[in-house]
Amino acid sequence: LHRVLDHNKRVQEAACSAFATLEEEARELLAPYLDDILSALLAAYGRYQAKNLLILYDAVGTLADAVGAELAAPRHVEKLVPPLLSRWAALADDDRATFPLLECLTSLAQALGLAFQPFAQPVYERCLQ
Repeated sequence: LHRVLDHNKRVQEAACSAFATLEEEARELLAPYLDDILSALLAAYGRYQAKNLLILYDAVGTLADAVGAELAAPRHVEKLVPPLLSRWAALADDDRATFPLLECLTSLAQALGLAFQPFAQPVYERCLQ
């Protein structure tokens, strides 16, 4: 998880991809570590550039699929969703990150259930454009 925050782009890519694979295998066993995982992934969000952001969106979506409703705790929702929605609002319609981010948000919406409801409208409205 520490390598996700490496300064080398190739190390970031490999570490984030490897972590996504771990998420798929470990699934709900990751739940006790969500605070640390989210801290690392959100720090990476501030550090990554275009290509690795796509991989990061996949890792966040995979995490949501893996741990499901465990992410719906208010402290997790407050950390995770606002930065992603900020990016969602800032993306141009033709940005190549739009669909990977939408896929990530879809996984989050499914995992969070009603906890995603306050965030649903801007996602829905953007999809209608």
